[in-house]
Amino acid sequence: VNAHLRTNPLRAWGDYAGHVGELDVLARGQVEDDQVAVTATLPRIGPQELEPMLPGNPLVVPFVGRDELKGKPPLFDVSLVTAFPRFTAKSRRGNITAQGRLLATAPLVVDLQVAATDVDTRIFGGGEIPARVSGRARLSGRLAGGDTELRIAFDTRQSQVDGSPLPMAAGTVLVDPSRVVSWVRVREGQTRADVALQYADSHGLELAAHAELPRMQSVDRLRSALAEQLGVHGLRGGGRFRARARWHGEAMDADFDADLRRVAWPTADLSVANAHVRGRIVGPSEALALRTTASGSGIVLRDHPITRFELSAAGPLERPTLRATAADGDGRRLDAEAQLAPRAQELRQVRVQVARGDTTVG
Repeated sequence: VNAHLRTNPLRAWGDYAGHVGELDVLARGQVEDDQVAVTATLPRIGPQELEPMLPGNPLVVPFVGRDELKGKPPLFDVSLVTAFPRFTAKSRRGNITAQGRLLATAPLVVDLQVAATDVDTRIFGGGEIPARVSGRARLSGRLAGGDTELRIAFDTRQSQVDGSPLPMAAGTVLVDPSRVVSWVRVREGQTRADVALQYADSHGLELAAHAELPRMQSVDRLRSALAEQLGVHGLRGGGRFRARARWHGEAMDADFDADLRRVAWPTADLSVANAHVRGRIVGPSEALALRTTASGSGIVLRDHPITRFELSAAGPLERPTLRATAADGDGRRLDAEAQLAPRAQELRQVRVQVARGDTTVG
């Protein structure tokens, strides 16, 4: 510590090089009349240094921090800069900056504008897939231990995973002693998805989601997932999806519905003018039950029109019973029933009946 003091007018300044907890700190401070200015550099902020303050923190690569604070106590202007090292020789350096005000009272009150640029998520243990995140946020509230209240409003920019751009996202997070509330909107082209989440000890976790896909074929991520995971290629059309779910203790109650329109699957020679799906999943986590129905009209399969189609699934989620009915314009009808074994990816106890008018033909 190196300190100096003068009076008339009051002026004090000094330097400090040492440790605060596990952190190395280089600091310089100055007091002149009623104004205070402090600059601090933290040459290494790593997993070991953060462990006493943030047990189990996900950081895997240390970074450098520089903080500036100035003002008339208890109100200060603050500026924070963190610089991350290159995760690989070819990657860019990422950084997070923050500027705003801090009211050094009990409780501590903050209002910060935060910006992240090219932050590689692998720095925080984000797996082996390279992901770079950029965005901005405003963080405001009071820090008071168990009585902390925070509001975070954020939006992302020019982010990517494994070289592919991520859709833009914007939302808010509210934290208070009794609950956590979050709302996020994701956009990609004409596609929009909204997700709302709320958690409270007294009510458990609640989630609501809504998505609009005017042209699903224009969403590269969805098109790739359908092809790679389900072997579905060339699917076109639009739709609307909605889901709500609540978890309280071991119990779950969720319902969902979807509308599809002008769907075409050329590789299967199938098209559907309109389809509707709705369902519900309820019960304790170890014994969930499913009840869902699907219906469609204006269906053409291999140039053969199907005027009506209905599908239902009901029973334990582990082995629901499926029932299907299809009819065409010539009076032919197909009825089928089977038990689905999702884990084995197979149908069991299959029964099929084909009829024409009042006559069963197979």
